[in-house]
Amino acid sequence: MKLANLYVDPLEFFRDEMAPGKTSLRAPTSIVTALLAVGMLDVYLTQHSVFGFLAQSIQVNTFLSGADKEMMLSQFQGIKPIAISAASFASCYPLFMWFAVPAFLASAAILLNRDYHFREMLRCTGLALLVFFPGQILSTIMLCWSPHVAYNPVSSSRNLGELATDLGVLSRMIRGGFPSATVRDLNVFGFIWFGVVLTIGFRQLYRVKWPAAIFSVWGIPALFYAGGLLVSHLGAMTF
Repeated sequence: MKLANLYVDPLEFFRDEMAPGKTSLRAPTSIVTALLAVGMLDVYLTQHSVFGFLAQSIQVNTFLSGADKEMMLSQFQGIKPIAISAASFASCYPLFMWFAVPAFLASAAILLNRDYHFREMLRCTGLALLVFFPGQILSTIMLCWSPHVAYNPVSSSRNLGELATDLGVLSRMIRGGFPSATVRDLNVFGFIWFGVVLTIGFRQLYRVKWPAAIFSVWGIPALFYAGGLLVSHLGAMTF
């Protein structure tokens, strides 16, 4: 397997990997497992960094009493397991995509009057997930840094009411700053490149024309995105 071709020449990569008789799922299984492991590490680093930063911001506040600080920190300890569980569930996206995407695309192939090569599509999708690794590794490195914010409103909150509001402001600032925003951009780029590579793999496997391959791979995400915009638009009109 020439892994470099997946990044510089995906068409050549899938010409080699979609050859007759290549149906082993060992490599895709290893890729998905490794992505899950890196994703869980990123979840730990993110939650450790964010919750640590928020807790430190409360502790350095000179206006709140010790009892108020202890109460907020204890609430953090109760919220932390829920946040970690939700983030861990979200980090399992490689496993969900590995099974869901081939099913949708194999069904699309049937509509295009092609055979139902689910196992081959499963292998193709698993191999395509490899494009996430550079971004995942960079994300892991960046998540070792503490969040960077222009100012810290929590450190100067004068009462619990202000603190609750300032915690929300600080959380949004963290999500919009380094490293959270950069990691999010890397993930977006990874999904786009994954779609490009998967389009090439789908075309190579099912021998369809480019418009059919593009519509099959990008049609479902486009429908979901359009549906979300429609719901938001209708909600705005209602309220």
